[in-house]
Amino acid sequence: MESSRRLGRTAVRPTPPVVRPSAPSLAPKHEGVPVIRLDAISLDVDNLRVLSGVNLSFYPGEVHALVGDRGSGKSAIAQVLVGKARPTEGSIWFAGKRLARYADRQAQAEEVALVHQYISLIDNFTIAENLFLPNRTVKLFPFVSRKHLVQEAQRYFGQAGFELPMSTIYNDLSLSEKTVVSILRAIMRAPKVLIIDDVLERLTTPDSTRIAELLRKRVREGMALIVISHRIDDVYDLADRVSIIRSGSVLLTDAVDNLDRLYLLKLAYSEYAASDEGADHSNEFYQLFKYNEAILKKLPINLIVTDPENKIRMINDFGRAYFARIEQRILNRPLGSLFRKNKEIYGEIEEGVRSGTERTFYNIRMDLRDGEVIVNIKIYPIYDRKFHIGTIVISEDISEQKRLRQHLILSEKLASVGLLAAGVAHEINNPLEIIYNYLSYLRMNPKQRVIGDTVAKLEEEIDAIKQIVSNLIFFSDNSNTEIDSFDVNEVITNLLDLVQYSSQKRAIETIFTPGRQTIPLRANKVEIRQVVLNLLKNSSEALEGGGKILISTEVDPIDQVVIRVADTGPGIDPTTQSSIFLPFYSTKKQNQTNLGLGLSVSYGIVKKHNGTITVNNRSGGGCEFVIVFPQVATRS
Repeated sequence: MESSRRLGRTAVRPTPPVVRPSAPSLAPKHEGVPVIRLDAISLDVDNLRVLSGVNLSFYPGEVHALVGDRGSGKSAIAQVLVGKARPTEGSIWFAGKRLARYADRQAQAEEVALVHQYISLIDNFTIAENLFLPNRTVKLFPFVSRKHLVQEAQRYFGQAGFELPMSTIYNDLSLSEKTVVSILRAIMRAPKVLIIDDVLERLTTPDSTRIAELLRKRVREGMALIVISHRIDDVYDLADRVSIIRSGSVLLTDAVDNLDRLYLLKLAYSEYAASDEGADHSNEFYQLFKYNEAILKKLPINLIVTDPENKIRMINDFGRAYFARIEQRILNRPLGSLFRKNKEIYGEIEEGVRSGTERTFYNIRMDLRDGEVIVNIKIYPIYDRKFHIGTIVISEDISEQKRLRQHLILSEKLASVGLLAAGVAHEINNPLEIIYNYLSYLRMNPKQRVIGDTVAKLEEEIDAIKQIVSNLIFFSDNSNTEIDSFDVNEVITNLLDLVQYSSQKRAIETIFTPGRQTIPLRANKVEIRQVVLNLLKNSSEALEGGGKILISTEVDPIDQVVIRVADTGPGIDPTTQSSIFLPFYSTKKQNQTNLGLGLSVSYGIVKKHNGTITVNNRSGGGCEFVIVFPQVATRS
């Protein structure tokens, strides 16, 4: 309870101000009669005006919260309600009847109870004694002994969900336990109006939960509950209506469901934030806010926060850099501006936002300026009680993970096929060698020319089979090979000289762009040569009507050797792109002599040298193979 002296200290005006009418209530109209009503109440203390024209109505079966700065007049209203402070102006109505004189005895008669912030029970009495004495609603006759008194008190506490020993001295209790005793003592008297003035914050979490349940039960039974608290959570957990008290006047009365927390804080505590004490809290809140904002901005994900109209209000650093590849100006733009080329998926995202539920969208293809990416998108609606105040949109780029997963699957497939290929190759290689020897003998000793010609044709076919078997053996061979030091540019230049005539004949222009004059590499020179030759052959076969083959080499910033072989052909069907390195898979026409081992062998060679080989379609047409040998560049 705020004393007159304390109220006098907090007031800053030397003379009573002009009475200002209270703000009209915006809460839904009640059909019933208020159990207690304050009509234009003003209160002066030591020639200082503490309350000015307060109009408030409190209804049975309703929780009404009073909030505002310290010294705003909340506790003064409580003192008026229990008859401890006599108003200078205005009138008090109880159950529709105007009371000419209203004092504490009348308040007790009208069953108005107060549990205030300065608990005043008897320290040396037990819980049971403090609970029942004095209590005009309880007859002392049944309690002829202390034992009966304790038993009745224990029963009452047990019904309320508390297990404190009733013989415990009140002064030995914790602050939370003392608060529980005070509240239960007030409730036990079955008041029509119960005022709880700034004491809920003293309860521990378990005690607070049980007290809240008990208070709600009594409110459902028709009690009017008035809660004065500085904790906004108390207001939203308990109250049906809230009145904001500022400088002794009612600034606003409204249903709690009509006010979001930020708005309520801004209205209720603006003067507190401007005071010296409030400045410290405001600065602390600001620092905490900036700290949390910094964490969000540095998160290694693409994070966007939108308002209820789906306009972007915040985007972290990763998101800004990522979506700048679509839109340069992002803040305050519609979220849909980031999905202009993906309208179908944005329609689903927008529907999820409207539904107010969490949604996750997997493997979404998005077009950026520098190519297509695959993302997972998650949306989380943000609520303040019933108010939808925005949405969090998280976008995670999984393009690299998807590529790595495809490489892993491909490696597992190649390993399985390699085991099969090794078995088949070794089984048929020996019989082929024997047949080849017999055919050589027949060719050297022909009895007829027809036999000799036939044998020659058979030898050609068997040579082809032998080459296939050799490829199979190479494909399945994981043994160490001889490592050479050579210049990649020199190997490519020599290969281009070899295929020059064939390329000119097919109207194919080959352009080689070396990144450096020399690019040293330690690897098996013959095998690397075979890889490049296979890729040149693959590109040449794709350019049936002529075109260009573009070859380039470079050493990237982390000392990796990169070889690119591109062409201007038709490219690769995206649906078959993941299978292109599998053995016996070919994109060539069926009438062509091609068993699809060239790229598989190339893949195996590159992997054996701890490198990677990938293929992608070029935006201008054709495809590009990229070979990377990590950490193998040398200057030896």
